[in-house]
Amino acid sequence: MVALRRKYFPGLSVSYQSYRSRVFREDDSRDRSVRADLTQMIWDGGQTGLSGKVASLSYLAEKEALTLYESGLVGKIRLLYFDALRLRQALNLSRRYLETSTHQAEISRKEKELGLLVETDYLFILSKAREAEKDFLTTERRFQESLYTLRLACGVEAEAAFTVRGDLETGLVL
Repeated sequence: MVALRRKYFPGLSVSYQSYRSRVFREDDSRDRSVRADLTQMIWDGGQTGLSGKVASLSYLAEKEALTLYESGLVGKIRLLYFDALRLRQALNLSRRYLETSTHQAEISRKEKELGLLVETDYLFILSKAREAEKDFLTTERRFQESLYTLRLACGVEAEAAFTVRGDLETGLVL
């Protein structure tokens, strides 16, 4: 905009040139000149005014695009937050299931030692306990990844303390 307004004011340019020539067995020549140019726009057919309107509209379009980007970013952070809450809740459920299946595996081991349980049933219960452990570790990894992604989206440094508070049922607090 400032560059467009400059066209309305007069412009002055000054240049200086010096030329010296030496040729063997000929005359030397020297030239010096100073040139001053003064320009003033009188009428350009509305091009400057039109350029100003285009620049103003471009500014408004960029401002609107930035607003849309920011609102999209807020929406993305909100989705990442809900995903972190959901994964935290899934992690708690997975932890309880792991504790229950580990306890059941211990009981079934003692029953097998006492002869009250068949080997195949014990192995089936043990495999379910190992599967629960694998599911817990997978859910924990996914939860940590969601926290890391949320931390990046919020612009929080890796060393800073970062927790997600709130619950999907009772209320949300970040």
